[in-house]
Amino acid sequence: ITNRSQLQHARVHQAIKLMHTMGGVVGFKLDAGSDAEMRVVNDSHLPLALHLQRLATCCDLCTTWVQTAVLSRLIDGNTITTPSLAAYLQALQPLKDNITGILLYGIARPSHQDDAGYIQPTSEATLEQFAGELRAQGFQVRAFN
Repeated sequence: ITNRSQLQHARVHQAIKLMHTMGGVVGFKLDAGSDAEMRVVNDSHLPLALHLQRLATCCDLCTTWVQTAVLSRLIDGNTITTPSLAAYLQALQPLKDNITGILLYGIARPSHQDDAGYIQPTSEATLEQFAGELRAQGFQVRAFN
């Protein structure tokens, strides 16, 4: 599993290539479909385009599954799901033929990073909606809740 932070380094490329020769698989963590979601979910100020570029590199080096936590956040009485399905699809669509598949999951326990107490368990219906739309767009998907 990678958080993609070191994928610009040649030594990391070599390690991923070695994993590939050994039949390994990379889990590439990506929980957002836009720069704003990257800031909210991962506290990352790097542009999503950079993460997608690193995903493309990873896919070229080894079998790669994208791992995405689908989070439901209660904000001002409204449930907001992150990533936004439309933004997530738009971000991954150009890489569809390179990504082996997508692993979707919700949170299994209360978040300890959630000072405001607003992260909620994602419903199975929401995960299935995400999975169904991704499958309709040609992605292989496994969903876990």
